[in-house]
Amino acid sequence: MRARSTPLTKGVVLLVESDSTLQASVVAALQAEHYDVFLAANRRQAVALRASVPIDLLVLDMDVQAQDSWELLADLRRKGHHACSLVIVRSLEQLAWASDAGADAFLLKPLDVARMVSGVNHLLARTHAGVVARGSPPRNTAPFMEAPAFGCHWRINE
Repeated sequence: MRARSTPLTKGVVLLVESDSTLQASVVAALQAEHYDVFLAANRRQAVALRASVPIDLLVLDMDVQAQDSWELLADLRRKGHHACSLVIVRSLEQLAWASDAGADAFLLKPLDVARMVSGVNHLLARTHAGVVARGSPPRNTAPFMEAPAFGCHWRINE
């Protein structure tokens, strides 16, 4: 499902989130920053959207039907869909699994939406500048950057 289309979009984001409350706040925040947002509540919807819409960034909540989340990210990477990904995780174990599946950046829950939007802006700016190479597999060698005030961890591929 498409949340909104804007003529002057900064990028196309596929949000995979099953919590309707969190979904609404994330969509509103991304639209306020001029992103075109597509919504998926599960793996099946995300795969269908990804097949029909070129996306710049995947925002994936790893709590969306847990096993489906890991498989979705890994499957997209295996099939050559290398849009940048920001993954929302609940634990360090989930963070490790997301890293193994090829995630580019991470946020720990509870989710701070403003911090997430900042991360989306940062990650896509780096992508457009060529620092993160779209279309090539991510390298899992980048350091973690931490913002302790929000309990968020970022790993951005360099």
